[in-house]
Amino acid sequence: MGVIAYFAYLAYLGHMAEKESNEYMSYMRSVMMIQDINNRIGQHNIGNATKENRPDWVPQHFTLKDELSFLSKILDTHQKATTDYEKAPHPYGEKLNDSLAVPLQATLTVLVSGYVLMVGGFLAWYKKAQSPQDELAKLEIELKKSLLAKTKAEIKQLSRSRFAPPK
Repeated sequence: MGVIAYFAYLAYLGHMAEKESNEYMSYMRSVMMIQDINNRIGQHNIGNATKENRPDWVPQHFTLKDELSFLSKILDTHQKATTDYEKAPHPYGEKLNDSLAVPLQATLTVLVSGYVLMVGGFLAWYKKAQSPQDELAKLEIELKKSLLAKTKAEIKQLSRSRFAPPK
């Protein structure tokens, strides 16, 4: 149940981080628009503003005076948007990173611990179970070899004795 709640929390954080990312992109667009508007207002102030170098998003039917008042209104809107964004908290990206860092660290801890325990278990098994079985197998082979040699010697001795079957 806790795992389901954790993944639901991650989904919520992912959604909020995506929303925060969209707000940041909007903020960056506003910052760029403020720069463009200030450049255009600067052209008006020094007398270089013409209809030919007017931004595409300014209606073409505006006079230069109408354009200047339009730019001022748009500038105020974008400045308010950037100020609002800068004042607002943006915690979800960090919360998402923190929420992913803990399980990642836990997963790595489990994997490393599992590997260490597996190697330790294998070494303990080899020392306590496999090594004695190997020694036992060697002793059985030696025993069988000695029994085979003894049996061959008995057969040889019987073949020399008077109880040997005729050839």
